[in-house]
Amino acid sequence: MPIIKIEHVNPDICWGIWKIDESIEILYQEACLSEKEFSEYEKYTHPKRKKEWLGARNILNVLLDHCGYDYFGLIKDKFNKPILKNNTVHISLAHSFPYAVALIHRNDPCGIDIEKAKPALNQVAYRFLNEHELLFIDQRLESLCLAWTAKEALYKMYGEIGLSFKNNIFLEPFEPENEGEIRAGVVVNNRRNTHMLEYRQVDGFYICFSSQ
Repeated sequence: MPIIKIEHVNPDICWGIWKIDESIEILYQEACLSEKEFSEYEKYTHPKRKKEWLGARNILNVLLDHCGYDYFGLIKDKFNKPILKNNTVHISLAHSFPYAVALIHRNDPCGIDIEKAKPALNQVAYRFLNEHELLFIDQRLESLCLAWTAKEALYKMYGEIGLSFKNNIFLEPFEPENEGEIRAGVVVNNRRNTHMLEYRQVDGFYICFSSQ
């Protein structure tokens, strides 16, 4: 099995990572897609994109089974966010080839993201970081990568269209390590909510997920 890791963060939160090294045919067989999911899958034409999409659903299936939850397929909410069918458990999916990750939370909305540090992040940093964040990150690639994954995870957790990475999500200073925590604030409807995110580094990729 290509599962790299499954981690129980606490009794309510569990996440897992899958390395995609199977053929599309094997990934498809393992995914057990519903008719609606198959229709979505058919929209993708690039082989790598198909593998990422299937890999994310495979690690979700494994994670749910590992934690004792039944899987009846995925549907989309009004914000186009994937949610479980006939199940109250909250989930989040992400992928960056050759890895796919999934997060489940027993009670609350959650978010996860995975990304590898790339020089191109420097070119778009001003689009997703505010002035304070630009100062303490100071164009360091690992910090930029973590900042992006943290904001993406929070964006997925809230699942609201129009939430701005730069103007609604605020990160407190952090120093990237192999694993750690990032404190953040999200402003929605003039109210600031505080969240704690956790991150892990696997094979040069950073995985960041909401934990509070």
